[in-house]
Amino acid sequence: MSPLVERREYVTTYLNIAATFVPADEALLLRAREFEARGMRPLDALHLASAERGRARWFITCDDRILKRARGGKLETRLGIGRPVEFVAPRKKTNGES
Repeated sequence: MSPLVERREYVTTYLNIAATFVPADEALLLRAREFEARGMRPLDALHLASAERGRARWFITCDDRILKRARGGKLETRLGIGRPVEFVAPRKKTNGES
């Protein structure tokens, strides 16, 4: 299977299970550019702006650059930004799991 077909199937799968779709408009692109000005790569900035617009509570990432900027106060957003383990671990404890 070609990589393009695999990618299309991957994206389609996640679009089908998404609870919220955030359309791009000028305001969203402007917000993404603000994140870019704070040192984020363009696609990462668009993802963060979309999560913010979609009223997500968390932006989960393994990207050290994003985490460093968030923890350094360089990304002014109302979202919690953290690693997957930081998101999952506290929930496991409250559900009685160890």
